[in-house]
Amino acid sequence: NNHILPCDYTQTPIETVLQSHPAFDRQKKTIFLAEGLMMYLPHNLFMQLLENMKSLIQAKSYMIFTYLQIRPQTGKPGFLNQSAFMDKYLQKSSEPFM
Repeated sequence: NNHILPCDYTQTPIETVLQSHPAFDRQKKTIFLAEGLMMYLPHNLFMQLLENMKSLIQAKSYMIFTYLQIRPQTGKPGFLNQSAFMDKYLQKSSEPFM
């Protein structure tokens, strides 16, 4: 009963993806897994995604996701206890954490 539905949320609304899948039932409990996703979405898309999921699901459901915190050392989003090495790697990789 597990289904992995890929989606580029910047291009396709989540409700379109879910409603087009035959196994999706808004009356059933659902777990959304958004691992390594939220830090790449602009704030407005992040909030829109949460609101859309909330309005789509009527049964008790859960969302599991990773998130970043503003790091006091830099004032930028990052991982908890992020090392200086990771800072350099992310900068070199042009990671667009939002």
